[in-house]
Amino acid sequence: LARVGGAGLGIKFGRYIGHIDEGLVAVADELNIPLISFPDEIPYIDITYPLMSRIVNDQADLLAYSDKVYRKLTSVALESNSIDMIAKTLAEILNKPVKIATFMENFFNPRDLRTYQCFPVEVRNKTYGFIYVESTTEMTELDMIAVEHARVLVALQLMHYELASESGWNERRDLLDDLLSGRLPALPVLKARADVFGFSLDTPK
Repeated sequence: LARVGGAGLGIKFGRYIGHIDEGLVAVADELNIPLISFPDEIPYIDITYPLMSRIVNDQADLLAYSDKVYRKLTSVALESNSIDMIAKTLAEILNKPVKIATFMENFFNPRDLRTYQCFPVEVRNKTYGFIYVESTTEMTELDMIAVEHARVLVALQLMHYELASESGWNERRDLLDDLLSGRLPALPVLKARADVFGFSLDTPK
């Protein structure tokens, strides 16, 4: 019970056990686990029902908070298409400074991040970046819910950037292949494709 972080141990000693064993009391004291003796006349349902109600209500509160945070971060990500805005919104939710470093930019100086906790943004064992949250104390369960949602959205955003970049290079390569191989479409189509990438096909004067 102590190993898994149990809050306490409640036992009806009277009906089945008869008395409280001093050895049990000593072990409970040593492990700092409250040992509670319940009177025989109290049904277990009167004990377990309020506890289970509290647990279920706490879980419902966590789910409601998670949904609220997810909707807020998702809305910002879709409307802004900006990693910086996700960082700003996460900082507002956590009420803590937040930095996000990605593969597309230089990472922060480690000396500037000594008071920050680091959370990698990973997809299939590939690291796309890091979320840094300034906090010298352990993150709460609510904090981690927000960070996890932010990690998913940042990963999706960075994967989108990566795919768009790869697509752009593929289209550039296809255009150059067509030019070099002589597989030339109509000139207006060719010029339109070249204009997209900032290439000029006009004859120098």
